[in-house]
Amino acid sequence: MNSIQHQLPSLSLMAGLALTCAMAQAGVVVVVGAKSPVGPLNKTQVADLYLGKARDFPSGGAAVPVIEESGPAKTEFLDKVLGKTEQQARATWSRLIFTGAGTAPKEIPNAAEMKKLLASNPNVIGMIDKTDLDGQVKVVLEP
Repeated sequence: MNSIQHQLPSLSLMAGLALTCAMAQAGVVVVVGAKSPVGPLNKTQVADLYLGKARDFPSGGAAVPVIEESGPAKTEFLDKVLGKTEQQARATWSRLIFTGAGTAPKEIPNAAEMKKLLASNPNVIGMIDKTDLDGQVKVVLEP
Protein backbone atom coordinates (compact mmCIF):
# COMPACT_ATOMS: atom_id res chain seq x y z
CA MET A 1 0.00 0.00 0.00
CA ASN A 2 1.40 3.40 -0.90
CA SER A 3 1.35 6.43 1.39
CA ILE A 4 -1.77 7.96 -0.25
CA GLN A 5 -3.77 4.79 0.37
CA HIS A 6 -2.66 4.92 4.02
CA GLN A 7 -3.87 8.51 4.34
CA LEU A 8 -7.32 7.98 2.74
CA PRO A 9 -9.05 6.57 5.85
CA SER A 10 -7.66 9.45 7.93
CA LEU A 11 -8.79 12.03 5.40
CA SER A 12 -12.26 10.47 5.21
CA LEU A 13 -12.53 10.47 9.00
CA MET A 14 -11.44 14.11 9.23
CA ALA A 15 -13.91 15.17 6.53
CA GLY A 16 -16.71 13.31 8.30
CA LEU A 17 -15.87 14.93 11.62
CA ALA A 18 -15.74 18.38 10.04
CA LEU A 19 -19.16 17.87 8.45
CA THR A 20 -20.62 16.58 11.72
CA CYS A 21 -19.24 19.59 13.61
CA ALA A 22 -20.58 22.00 10.99
CA MET A 23 -24.03 20.41 11.21
CA ALA A 24 -24.01 20.40 15.02
CA GLN A 25 -23.12 24.10 15.02
CA ALA A 26 -25.44 25.15 12.20
CA GLY A 27 -26.67 28.15 14.11
CA VAL A 28 -29.87 30.07 14.61
CA VAL A 29 -31.55 32.28 12.03
CA VAL A 30 -34.37 34.79 12.35
CA VAL A 31 -37.13 34.13 9.84
CA VAL A 32 -40.50 35.28 8.52
CA GLY A 33 -42.92 33.52 6.21
CA ALA A 34 -41.74 33.16 2.62
CA LYS A 35 -44.57 35.44 1.42
CA SER A 36 -43.98 38.12 4.04
CA PRO A 37 -43.04 41.56 2.66
CA VAL A 38 -40.50 41.99 5.48
CA GLY A 39 -36.94 42.34 4.21
CA PRO A 40 -33.57 41.95 5.92
CA LEU A 41 -33.31 43.23 9.49
CA ASN A 42 -30.34 44.02 11.67
CA LYS A 43 -29.75 42.64 15.14
CA THR A 44 -30.92 45.81 16.90
CA GLN A 45 -34.22 45.84 14.98
CA VAL A 46 -34.89 42.20 15.88
CA ALA A 47 -33.91 42.70 19.53
CA ASP A 48 -36.21 45.74 19.75
CA LEU A 49 -39.14 43.65 18.49
CA TYR A 50 -38.48 40.86 20.99
CA LEU A 51 -37.77 43.14 23.95
CA GLY A 52 -40.82 45.36 23.50
CA LYS A 53 -38.96 48.46 22.32
CA ALA A 54 -40.69 48.28 18.93
CA ARG A 55 -44.05 46.85 17.90
CA ASP A 56 -43.83 47.28 14.14
CA PHE A 57 -41.43 46.13 11.46
CA PRO A 58 -39.20 48.95 10.17
CA SER A 59 -40.94 48.65 6.79
CA GLY A 60 -44.35 48.98 8.47
CA GLY A 61 -46.89 46.54 9.80
CA ALA A 62 -47.35 45.07 13.23
CA ALA A 63 -44.79 42.46 14.26
CA VAL A 64 -45.70 39.35 16.22
CA PRO A 65 -42.54 37.80 17.71
CA VAL A 66 -42.56 34.08 18.54
CA ILE A 67 -39.84 31.90 20.01
CA GLU A 68 -39.21 28.18 20.44
CA GLU A 69 -40.09 26.88 23.91
CA SER A 70 -36.64 25.42 24.52
CA GLY A 71 -33.50 24.05 22.94
CA PRO A 72 -30.12 25.13 21.64
CA ALA A 73 -31.57 27.44 18.95
CA LYS A 74 -33.47 29.40 21.60
CA THR A 75 -30.42 29.66 23.84
CA GLU A 76 -28.27 30.85 20.93
CA PHE A 77 -30.92 33.36 19.84
CA LEU A 78 -31.22 34.83 23.33
CA ASP A 79 -27.45 35.12 23.62
CA LYS A 80 -26.48 36.29 20.12
CA VAL A 81 -29.47 38.46 19.24
CA LEU A 82 -30.92 39.68 22.53
CA GLY A 83 -27.72 39.54 24.56
CA LYS A 84 -29.57 37.89 27.43
CA THR A 85 -29.80 34.64 29.32
CA GLU A 86 -33.19 32.93 29.52
CA GLN A 87 -33.71 34.29 33.04
CA GLN A 88 -32.90 37.85 31.94
CA ALA A 89 -35.24 37.61 28.95
CA ARG A 90 -38.07 36.23 31.11
CA ALA A 91 -37.55 39.08 33.60
CA THR A 92 -37.76 41.63 30.78
CA TRP A 93 -40.94 40.04 29.41
CA SER A 94 -42.46 39.87 32.91
CA ARG A 95 -41.86 43.61 33.34
CA LEU A 96 -43.51 44.31 29.98
CA ILE A 97 -46.58 42.33 30.99
CA PHE A 98 -46.74 43.76 34.53
CA THR A 99 -46.48 47.37 33.36
CA GLY A 100 -48.84 46.84 30.43
CA ALA A 101 -46.13 47.99 28.04
CA GLY A 102 -46.15 44.80 25.98
CA THR A 103 -46.27 41.04 25.92
CA ALA A 104 -43.80 38.19 25.90
CA PRO A 105 -43.19 36.38 22.63
CA LYS A 106 -45.49 33.40 22.21
CA GLU A 107 -43.63 30.13 22.75
CA ILE A 108 -43.89 27.54 19.98
CA PRO A 109 -43.10 23.87 20.70
CA ASN A 110 -40.81 23.12 17.73
CA ALA A 111 -39.47 24.27 14.36
CA ALA A 112 -42.20 22.51 12.35
CA GLU A 113 -44.95 24.36 14.24
CA MET A 114 -42.95 27.59 14.00
CA LYS A 115 -42.71 27.29 10.21
CA LYS A 116 -46.44 26.55 9.87
CA LEU A 117 -47.28 29.67 11.88
CA LEU A 118 -44.83 31.83 9.93
CA ALA A 119 -46.15 30.56 6.58
CA SER A 120 -49.73 31.40 7.56
CA ASN A 121 -49.14 34.92 8.94
CA PRO A 122 -46.89 37.54 7.29
CA ASN A 123 -46.66 39.54 10.55
CA VAL A 124 -45.02 36.76 12.57
CA ILE A 125 -41.27 36.74 13.10
CA GLY A 126 -39.52 33.76 14.62
CA MET A 127 -36.25 31.94 15.06
CA ILE A 128 -35.19 28.43 14.05
CA ASP A 129 -32.05 26.40 13.64
CA LYS A 130 -30.52 26.94 10.20
CA THR A 131 -30.83 23.19 9.49
CA ASP A 132 -34.65 23.57 9.63
CA LEU A 133 -34.79 26.09 6.77
CA ASP A 134 -37.08 25.31 3.86
CA GLY A 135 -39.34 27.06 1.35
CA GLN A 136 -41.94 28.03 3.98
CA VAL A 137 -39.70 30.73 5.45
CA LYS A 138 -37.11 33.32 4.50
CA VAL A 139 -34.17 34.51 6.55
CA VAL A 140 -34.22 38.16 7.69
CA LEU A 141 -31.22 37.92 10.04
CA GLU A 142 -28.36 35.48 10.39
CA PRO A 143 -26.52 36.57 13.55
